[in-house]
Amino acid sequence: MSGFRYDSTGVNPDGYSLLPDNTWHVLEIDEALEMTSKSGHPMVKCVCVPVDPDYVGVKIWHYVTFLPPTEPGAGIAVHWLKTIGEPWEGSIAVKPQSWCGQRFLAYVTQEEYKGKKNNKISKVQSSAADPPSDYDDPFAN
Repeated sequence: MSGFRYDSTGVNPDGYSLLPDNTWHVLEIDEALEMTSKSGHPMVKCVCVPVDPDYVGVKIWHYVTFLPPTEPGAGIAVHWLKTIGEPWEGSIAVKPQSWCGQRFLAYVTQEEYKGKKNNKISKVQSSAADPPSDYDDPFAN
């Protein structure tokens, strides 16, 4: 192969766009992949996308780790399940594949990791609940 021409005009060299910092957005779970955390606990990697058409192509990775009840932070996974409308009480079968298509409200912040800014989901709330006072609904009339 002797080479070829390529026009990179308009291509983001970081490969992704960011949502505005410190804002609420309706996100949809596009993928939910079962994994194991570094500490050996069940974990699900969620690939979330904004519903707002102004942010087509933006993806946010969100990790949900299922910790034993005795460990600090165990309630985070339970809150997540409740937020996305999944069974969350008692002994349950967690089925991440059923999470795809679920929508929720997410408070998105930006953090720097390895020299690059990334979106991070800081808070979650059911999209069926009353939106927070600082939520600006892009679909409102």
